[in-house]
Amino acid sequence: CWDDVDKGRSIDALVGGRDWFGRGSKIIVTTRDRHLLERYSFDKIHPIQLLDYVKSLELFCWHAFKQNHPSRDYLDLSELVVRYCNGFPFAF
Repeated sequence: CWDDVDKGRSIDALVGGRDWFGRGSKIIVTTRDRHLLERYSFDKIHPIQLLDYVKSLELFCWHAFKQNHPSRDYLDLSELVVRYCNGFPFAF
């Protein structure tokens, strides 16, 4: 899985040819550039559904604190991170 690929050369270096991988392998690439995926003829392209603020904060907290909410000490910083990621779930 490669995250936030932004150049065709990156895909060439990471994926190369489909013969680089064994039968049944799945290659997952995330990017904000749909045209890049279309140019490389990926079999399936799935748009990512952005999370709302509440779900974003909860997801971040599960990863950062192993609970669904931040402690008081980290509330401001957690909110800042969630706003910066703007609902993009793979950012966490």
